[in-house]
Amino acid sequence: MKIFLIDRKNYYRFVPSLFFPIPDDPTFSQFHHETLIDGELVNDTESDGEITLKLLTFDLLVIDRKNLMNRPLTSRLGYLKENIIKPYKNMLLKRPELVQTQPFIIDLKQMEFSYGLDKVLDSIPNLRHSSDGLIFTSSIAGYKTGTFEKMLKWKPPNENSIDFLLRYDFQDDEDKPRFCLHKWIANNEHAYYDEMHVTDDEWNETWKHDYKNHEGKIVEVVYDPTMNPHAPWRFLRFRHDKIRGNHQSVVEKIRQSIMDGITEEQLRSQIASIREAWKRRDEEANKPKQLKRPKPEDKSENESRERLENGNKSNKSKRLKYDREDNNENDKKSHRINEDTG
Repeated sequence: MKIFLIDRKNYYRFVPSLFFPIPDDPTFSQFHHETLIDGELVNDTESDGEITLKLLTFDLLVIDRKNLMNRPLTSRLGYLKENIIKPYKNMLLKRPELVQTQPFIIDLKQMEFSYGLDKVLDSIPNLRHSSDGLIFTSSIAGYKTGTFEKMLKWKPPNENSIDFLLRYDFQDDEDKPRFCLHKWIANNEHAYYDEMHVTDDEWNETWKHDYKNHEGKIVEVVYDPTMNPHAPWRFLRFRHDKIRGNHQSVVEKIRQSIMDGITEEQLRSQIASIREAWKRRDEEANKPKQLKRPKPEDKSENESRERLENGNKSNKSKRLKYDREDNNENDKKSHRINEDTG
């Protein structure tokens, strides 16, 4: 059995000394196989400055060849907690000598119901790793690959970012180029979208000596037209984990969300209404279903049906009488024929 980490570029990295035991095996000699877990690697900065690598898991797609992707999130999280995380932690508890062999710490990412978003917001400043917002995931939806319309991401308006492919445009004899941002169209095709503003000091101190190595890289930028309305985007960081910018459809959606930005205060103000909506849904789900009583029949309809049935019986008896008479005539005719031929 081997375990691999798979990044968004679909690169596989073998992870030695890592395995996930199945539940209720005190020997820890049987392990999950053909299992797919979703999570993220983060660097936690401890109080003493030490860096701790952690794998925070938040979904389970397949377990022992069993596909869970069509199950609701709550069910998948239950499988993840009971079948993956608990047995793994129990193994390290019972066999502490294995702790030092683990490549990183593994844990379940903390989640809250949507009406508990204030807890999440309050915890962000105390996180030991960077966070760029909140993700709202449907608790009843299955797992979807690619863009999922039922998954919502929130960032403060000033932190809402887009990833672009960076190209330079040197004009005339200018020392500093235009920083051109390109959105992804399809395959390896990108198209010009807008410009990123870089100050002269930033160019001389950070970009100039190494700018050639940055062209064609993916940059994450935020919208800030205050310094230069003609180049309204500001550099945030390089995305070394990506080979393409955001797709043009995603760019437009993020741009719209930036223009219609929701502040943290506005988000917190909706907690009460979100809680009430959860309460109403729970009440509806737990309400006993009433069986529908059959609709009473109209007497006039019954009388009409009886007349029709009686009429059918009368016609049937007449047909039977006619059939018998016809048979008697046929018998007479057959006798006569026989006599003539005899």
